[in-house]
Amino acid sequence: MRKEPKPWGKILVAVRLEKYIIAQSHRCIVRLVSEGMQPGDRTAEIEGKLPSHAANHLARLLVDQSDCDSILYIDSDADFAPDTLERLRSLKDGWDYDIFQPFVTGRRWPPAAVWLMDDKERKFRMKEIRDPAVTEEVAGVGLHFTLFRREIFEDKRLARPWFRFPEESVETAESGSEDLTMCLRARELGYSIGATTKVRVGHFGDVSFGWETFQLFLQDRDNVARITAEKQAAQDKIRHKVPPKIGAWGFDLIDTNHKKK
Repeated sequence: MRKEPKPWGKILVAVRLEKYIIAQSHRCIVRLVSEGMQPGDRTAEIEGKLPSHAANHLARLLVDQSDCDSILYIDSDADFAPDTLERLRSLKDGWDYDIFQPFVTGRRWPPAAVWLMDDKERKFRMKEIRDPAVTEEVAGVGLHFTLFRREIFEDKRLARPWFRFPEESVETAESGSEDLTMCLRARELGYSIGATTKVRVGHFGDVSFGWETFQLFLQDRDNVARITAEKQAAQDKIRHKVPPKIGAWGFDLIDTNHKKK
């Protein structure tokens, strides 16, 4: 909706504690608050709520009780360095967007990049992003470590509650969710959504899933596909060379009725 790039200004760092907080993620959040914030930034948190209720509560704090220009949603299983917010907010590539997310994957195996593209039918499709230094417009993001501009929540056309579960299923690799329906509604009103691989955030599961894990998974999957194809080609080649006189059990037929001269 904006004609010129715009910095993110003062940021409300908002943590959703909808799950138990992982110890490593707690350390990340503490270090961010102590080392990674700028003057004018504020913090907020909410626990014991459904993800959609928590997201709406934090947005209300942004609009009704703060003078911050943007909100950064953080989930309680995020893995990031103290300077991650600084790198994300200062990345000029992201100033073109109203919603902006670093690279992140889901927390289950196999890892899937939360990099959702539009297939023109109000459905999302996952993109297997491989470029380590790309920023581009996307159709949807999550709330794992994501910036939203204040004007989105102040837009009277976007009725509260802002985050809600879909009335009709939004088809993704998993299911409809409050963050994706928010993305759909924001895009319909002209707001832009971006993602970048220049800044990366991990996702604590059994291990911390992130850029390196995702790329290793893609490489391994590609290698398995290549080896399988090569094996199949070799088997096909062998089958084409089999003598025409072949038995039902896969070995040559032997004439046992002939007599020696």
